[in-house]
Amino acid sequence: MVENANNAQNLQRRVTTTDTIDQIKKNRDARRQRMEDARKLKSEREANNELQGIKVDVDFQHMVEAERKKLPLKKNHPFADQMKISVCFKKRPIFHKELEDGEIDVVSVINPKIIVHDCRYKVDGVTKCIENNDFKFDNAFCENQTSEELYFYQIKPILDLIFNQGVVTIFAYGQTGSGKTYTMNGLQSIAVKDLFERGIDYWENHQRNFTVTVSMYEIYGGKIYDLLNDHQQLAIREDKNN
Repeated sequence: MVENANNAQNLQRRVTTTDTIDQIKKNRDARRQRMEDARKLKSEREANNELQGIKVDVDFQHMVEAERKKLPLKKNHPFADQMKISVCFKKRPIFHKELEDGEIDVVSVINPKIIVHDCRYKVDGVTKCIENNDFKFDNAFCENQTSEELYFYQIKPILDLIFNQGVVTIFAYGQTGSGKTYTMNGLQSIAVKDLFERGIDYWENHQRNFTVTVSMYEIYGGKIYDLLNDHQQLAIREDKNN
């Protein structure tokens, strides 16, 4: 009886060992297959990028895309008249020249936040990783949203202030090449049309004349320029010391 029990235990050990070896082999084969699939996908990405003249790091490109898939749905845009000061962010699309130079679109917009997917190497200098940094605004617009959408939420709700002896001020702030001029050109054409239409309605309802004054300036390097008068420099009559 004792000998039979020992034989059964030895058989069980052999079965368990065999199962373990088989599982290790399966795991190894699966790992090799994943590595082969990853190499194949990377080669396809590199070939596709080369056809488009894009020279970005395909590993980081894939990692950023994976991070975007994890992001939650964006929230609805609030209107600017719901707050005293509204600070919004507008993302411009990445230029093809930037992709040719190896830059990657690492900014995602999930209103009211933007997420910067910072591409980094770990301390070993080899392993690649992504660090996500969030920045919250009152409103955030992605590169696919139009000037009309930006105007609808940010300017249209406060334009009535002009017809009640109010002042509407819009600042476009950002580094060179960030899209300030493009955005403001789109907004001003919509605003002028809207002002005329509202002005006609206002005159018909109140039967009195009024004047709307528009000024456009560029502030750069401590100097101010008149964009409605051939970019002439203006004298600053007051500074932080009055």
